[in-house]
Amino acid sequence: SATLNADPSTADGGGGGGGGGGGDEWQSVAVDGTLELPDFGAMVYVTGERWPDNSLKITERKLLAGSADSGWTPRFGQNAWRPGTEYELAPAYGGAAETESGGVSNEAQRVLGSYSYKVSLAGESVEVNGDVELCTGTLFTLDPHMVAPSITISENGCSASCTQNDPRGLAFGTVGFARGVHYWEVKIEQAEMGSIFLGVAEKGVDGKAPRLTRWQGWGVINYRASFHNNTERVYGDHFKANDTVGLRLDMDKGKLSVFLDGMKYGEHMVSDLGVAYEGLTSHRERVRPRTLWPVVGFRRNGDKVTITRKWLSSPAVHAKHMLGDAVAVSNLLAVWGTGNAATAEAQAQAAPQGAGAGAGAGAG
Repeated sequence: SATLNADPSTADGGGGGGGGGGGDEWQSVAVDGTLELPDFGAMVYVTGERWPDNSLKITERKLLAGSADSGWTPRFGQNAWRPGTEYELAPAYGGAAETESGGVSNEAQRVLGSYSYKVSLAGESVEVNGDVELCTGTLFTLDPHMVAPSITISENGCSASCTQNDPRGLAFGTVGFARGVHYWEVKIEQAEMGSIFLGVAEKGVDGKAPRLTRWQGWGVINYRASFHNNTERVYGDHFKANDTVGLRLDMDKGKLSVFLDGMKYGEHMVSDLGVAYEGLTSHRERVRPRTLWPVVGFRRNGDKVTITRKWLSSPAVHAKHMLGDAVAVSNLLAVWGTGNAATAEAQAQAAPQGAGAGAGAGAG
C-alpha cells in the first residue's frame, strides 16, 4: 500500500513537453511531492509531470524517511533502497456498480496505472513491473488477504460482516499510517453489545505475521470500553446499530481519539469521546517508525460495519518542504515589502505640497 501527495512543483524549469502533438493545451506541468510506503515505514521524494487529463508520470528520487540500508529485500532483492522507480497513472471513469455505502461509485475516483524498476539478480539486471491502483473515494478499504476466516469482506472492500460466532476475529485496512493526522468513520450496521472492536494495530512485530483470530492493537469496544493487550478499561460510550463512529489517528503526537454520531435519549447527538490512547508512536523513530493500520473486529454472527466516504487525511510534512515553504513566503514578503516601500516613498515625496494646500484652505 502507498499514499501519494503531489502538487505543482515550485522548482525552476516549469512543465515538460507536449503529451502527443496537441499543442500548448497538452503541455505538462511539473509536480513534486511525497510517496509514503507504510509497509517499509518510508517516505520518498518524487518528481514528475501532470497532463491536462490528470494523468501522471512520477519517479522516486530520494528517501526522506525510513531505513536506507535494510528491509528492502522484498521489493528490490537487496537490503538497500534504490531510486528510480517510475509510475504512470491515469484516472479511471465509469463502468462500476454502485457501492453499498451511499450508492456512490468509487470508480470515477480511482487512479490506475503501472510501475517499473530494475533490480540486480544473480549479476543480471531485471526489470520489475506491476499495477497500481489509487482511490480517493475512501481513505482505505478492508483487505481481503488480511482477515479472519469468520469475516467476509464485500466486493468493494467497504463493508465487513461476521459469518460465524468467533472469539475475536479481526480484519485489517489496506493503508497504514506512520506519520500525519488521519480521520475515518465506520457505520455500525448490525451489532450485539460488546461484539464490535474498532481501532488500529501493527501488522506484525519482529517479522511475525499478526494473529487474525484475536483482537489486538489499540481500540474501543461498543460497551464503553477501550481495549489493548487483552486489557479493558472504562472509556467513551455505548455505540449500536445505525450509529457512526469516527476515529482520529494523530501519528505526529501518537494519539487515538474517538467520536460518536448517533441517537441518544431520542435525540441525534455528535459526541467527542476524547483521547482513548496516547504514546502510540515508536521510540525507534530514527530506525523505522511504527506503522498502524485501521482494524475492525467481531464476535457475533451477523455483526456488520461499513467504512463511509467521510474522511480527512493530513500527511506529514517533511522538513525539506517546510523549509521550501518558509523560503517562498519570505520571498513573497520581501517583494510585497519592496513594493509597499516604493509606494510609501512616492507618497512621502508628494506629501508637502498636498499638506500645504490643505493647511492654507483650512486657515482661510
